[in-house]
Amino acid sequence: MKKRDILLVNRSRHCLRTRHFIIKVIPNQLAWGRIAFVFPKRFGIAVLRNRFKRRLRVVVSLPSMVGKDFLCIAKGPLSQLTDVLWKNERNKIRTWCENF
Repeated sequence: MKKRDILLVNRSRHCLRTRHFIIKVIPNQLAWGRIAFVFPKRFGIAVLRNRFKRRLRVVVSLPSMVGKDFLCIAKGPLSQLTDVLWKNERNKIRTWCENF
């Protein structure tokens, strides 16, 4: 996504706030979904940030997510996000995205 698209998604009122992430979404006019991430360096090393980008990409790449733009923002250090917490976050995000 380009910067103007990211800013447009950021202004969206359709958002999900979880303990570790903020997910914003708007519909787009494309035949595919797009995703952008805001994971500052202070929230973890590159390996950790990339791991959660891959994990979120899988959650958002479901067929029901086609035609939507997503913005995923980390709220805090990703090192505090254990596997059990991640499963809870993933389920919340998936359920919310499917119902949007």
